[in-house]
Amino acid sequence: MSKLTPDFENLRLGDDSGTFSVESSQEVLRASVAMISRTRRTLEIVSRHLDPLIYDTAEFAAGLRQLIIDSRRARVRIIVMDSTPIISGGHRLIDLSQRLSSYIELRNPSRDHANYNSAFLLADGIGSVYRVLADRFEGVVNFNDARTAQSLKEQFEEMWPSATPDPNFRRLNI
Repeated sequence: MSKLTPDFENLRLGDDSGTFSVESSQEVLRASVAMISRTRRTLEIVSRHLDPLIYDTAEFAAGLRQLIIDSRRARVRIIVMDSTPIISGGHRLIDLSQRLSSYIELRNPSRDHANYNSAFLLADGIGSVYRVLADRFEGVVNFNDARTAQSLKEQFEEMWPSATPDPNFRRLNI
């Protein structure tokens, strides 16, 4: 695992291998934005509170919007462990998901998975930004790691069917 933080913007999803450590919200944000800018079809996210320093940024929202514009078959699925802070404070991803509900789906985990304490972003089933502890920013990034991506995909697919849509995420048309 490399200790040097790479220029994530120059790594290609599915081509460039190497596991890189990240230690700050800024590094996780840079890696996540670079990853979604190369995503073509699927994005899965598991997060405790949709970390505002990552997912509630203009850069991330713009990258997600561009993914959907570039690919009409894009599918974004997000599991949010606790939506309470998001609902009370507003969030760019919530606003975006309400406008692009055909492409972005947010759910809360079932009781069976409510204590899951890791966080990850999985891009096209091959690239990942993974943090063992959801409330910390230390983690690893890899743009081409089929084995790790498969493991994260299996965890996500185990949680998704029993996760439920949060009514607080719906847009109210008045």
